[in-house]
Amino acid sequence: MSALTKRQQTVILALLNGMSARAAGRKAGLSERTVYRLKREPEFQRELSDTARALFSESLEVLRASVPDAVAELVRLRKRSKSEAVRLRAVQLVFSVLAHADLDDVLDRLERLEERGGSALPQRLTVPLETDDGAEELTE
Repeated sequence: MSALTKRQQTVILALLNGMSARAAGRKAGLSERTVYRLKREPEFQRELSDTARALFSESLEVLRASVPDAVAELVRLRKRSKSEAVRLRAVQLVFSVLAHADLDDVLDRLERLEERGGSALPQRLTVPLETDDGAEELTE
């Protein structure tokens, strides 16, 4: 957040922490009306969006760093818990983590493909249709 004033930066952080426009303005020493005006300015919107993305990315990295420990705990629970319900839930959660890992891999590959200039979707969609007089193609 370089081009914005300290007060505007304070408003952005307050809004991203779930504060209302009134509370964010109060925290920054601005009126609620000023906060609403700021939210309409393209530069402020860009900074708000960029900051939200950066904070989300940082949070995601913290979560990713904790995954190995969480999985180890799930495996420990699956092996040692006396409760069948706890063991079953641990197994379900391990499979859930694996499913998300596969999805992350697919999304990473898709992003790399798009960065190389390839499209993730075909330019032309052809779907075979059954009709009374044989198969036809529907093209969009």
